[in-house]
Amino acid sequence: MKPKIIAVFPAYNAAKTLVPFLRIIPSGIFDEVILVDDCSTDGTYALAKKQKGISVFQTPRNLGYGGNLKYCLTLALEHGADVIIELHPDGEYGTDGIVPGLAEVNKGAMLVLGNRFLGRLDGMYWWKYIITRLLSTIDNVVLGTNIPDAHQGFRVYTKQLLEHVNWKSTHDDYLFSFEIICQTIIAELTITSVPVAARYRGTKRGATWGHSIRYSLGTGMVLMKVLLEKLGYRQRLFSKPLGPAPCPICHTAALSEAICHLDTYTTYDCHICRNAFTWPRPNHVYRYYPDTYYREVGFAGWAKEQLFGWAQRRRAVWVKQYDQGKRILDVGSGSGRFGNLLRASYQVTSLDPYYQGKNQQIIHADFLSWKSKKRFDAVVFWESLEHVPDPAASVARVRTRLTPGGVLCIEYPRFQALEARVFGKYWFHLDMPRHLVHFRDNGLRQMVEGNGFIIRAQRTVFALEYAPMGLLLSTLRVVGLERYWAWFLPTLVIWLPVSLALYMVGHSPIGLLVAQKDATMRTRV
Repeated sequence: MKPKIIAVFPAYNAAKTLVPFLRIIPSGIFDEVILVDDCSTDGTYALAKKQKGISVFQTPRNLGYGGNLKYCLTLALEHGADVIIELHPDGEYGTDGIVPGLAEVNKGAMLVLGNRFLGRLDGMYWWKYIITRLLSTIDNVVLGTNIPDAHQGFRVYTKQLLEHVNWKSTHDDYLFSFEIICQTIIAELTITSVPVAARYRGTKRGATWGHSIRYSLGTGMVLMKVLLEKLGYRQRLFSKPLGPAPCPICHTAALSEAICHLDTYTTYDCHICRNAFTWPRPNHVYRYYPDTYYREVGFAGWAKEQLFGWAQRRRAVWVKQYDQGKRILDVGSGSGRFGNLLRASYQVTSLDPYYQGKNQQIIHADFLSWKSKKRFDAVVFWESLEHVPDPAASVARVRTRLTPGGVLCIEYPRFQALEARVFGKYWFHLDMPRHLVHFRDNGLRQMVEGNGFIIRAQRTVFALEYAPMGLLLSTLRVVGLERYWAWFLPTLVIWLPVSLALYMVGHSPIGLLVAQKDATMRTRV
């Protein structure tokens, strides 16, 4: 069967060159042409949408050259590509390498590189020429290869190559192109080269001295990782990926990178939406919510219950600030503490699909499948949105349930907090597999704004019931003593000032986001 050939165009500020470049693309070779605009500022995306014969996409934010190219490759694979040809719509590289490159693939090559030095090279700065030749020479000595031009952008990728190397974990800048070469070499897959014309003009004549130095230092670091790999120290950059993991927020696996593992679960970092998520999702997640999850037994459990009940008062204060109305929906209400606190003066509907206790006021239903047609003045997710399989869909659903001017409040664990980076998989608030997503401030903000909300406030919170205890339990997990947490409760007098200090420098593990359906909020946050 004939392989499907797709051309990908990673585009950034290419409005002036796009149309002339499309005119010289040979016809009859590609089954599809995909252009991904990396949030250009010159109207590239709008212009590309008007062109016939190409599929046009845009990144949600500026990802950089490598990030954009990874987005391109992911889309091409999703569209069934067997062979992917990278072309630059700024016209830097010619199209004369397309046919020879495909011929090399037919001979068994997994990755085909362009060679500017055997093609027609026009306009390159002399110092860039020297640096490029010198870098390629050093690369070949270290890698034990004979690649004439290891730092160019005309490439032919095969599906087999992308299935065997961990290309998603590479840099989002220009180092991507060199890292994937190193990955191919480590995997012992075939690389060949073909001549390709290159023309540099105007601002495209070459990188600045500063950029060239940074890039050269970056290639040196990559070569060091290759040497470590050859000495037996396996590097994450060159390890085989665990498999596809679609992000539950932006629904793409374009830039998902495995960052930590716990039992059979993995936390993936999504560079597209700036959040992270747990994979695989447990088939029966309700099994991870026993009744003791909501109410622990014994004196320590009673003390914890009192602390959590007292802490709910800060949330009640937040809701009362807005004075939008009296109807509140508490999604993921747990044992219903928040509803019990406000029920005397508000109409609180408590919703939780996993609660197994005796509180008859709690509706045992999933928010997305809940059939009620009630509308609310405020919808709150207190430490619960991270438990939801599809948080973006849930936020979109909130908007349909809110009255005009209604408020959405989200309290959430902050995945960028310092203790999350220090403790890694032992971080208490990671809580795999119950926490299906792990929000960063800007990632959550982007998701909420993308569903039509206006952000009114986003800040860190000093959560007395979570922060000191979280630090204690994270530490006990590292040394394997978590089950004895009650014995260490007196040490909270140590963790309390540490948590307060982290909050004061912006690294509280808990954050609050307040958003509104429209611009009619009566009370300032």
